This record gives sequence, C-alpha cells and structure tokens, in this order.
Amino acid sequence: DWRHPTRLFDESRSFMAPMAEHVVACLDDLVAPTSTGLDGLAALETIDRIEFQIRMGASVLQGRLRNVGT
Repeated sequence: DWRHPTRLFDESRSFMAPMAEHVVACLDDLVAPTSTGLDGLAALETIDRIEFQIRMGASVLQGRLRNVGT
C-alpha cells in the first residue's frame, strides 16, 4: 500500500529518508511543511549567487552574500 510504504533506506545510512517521508506526509495532508516556498526561493538564490561567484573565479567566501528575502 503506497500510504504505508516500507522503508527503502537503512536510516543509519541515509540522511534523505526522513526528508522523503516528510514530503509524502505533506502531500497526504498529514503534516504541515517545515519550510515555505519563500525559504526554498532564498536557498535557490543563495546557491545561484555561490555558483556565479565560482564561475567568475572569485572565492566563494570572498565578500558577503546579502540576506535574501529581506
């Protein structure tokens, strides 16, 4: 039954298993998401800025990334 899946991963070896289970529980309306769409957007903007710095040859730690979303 897809609503009660067996564990696909040995929890001691997979950090992704709890995240996947949380997503399924959210889709089944069993729990509220732990993060918002704005949180996801902020994370993507941060990753994009880091990638841009790398492509430009700058150190990722050089300078400060502005706090996105504020």
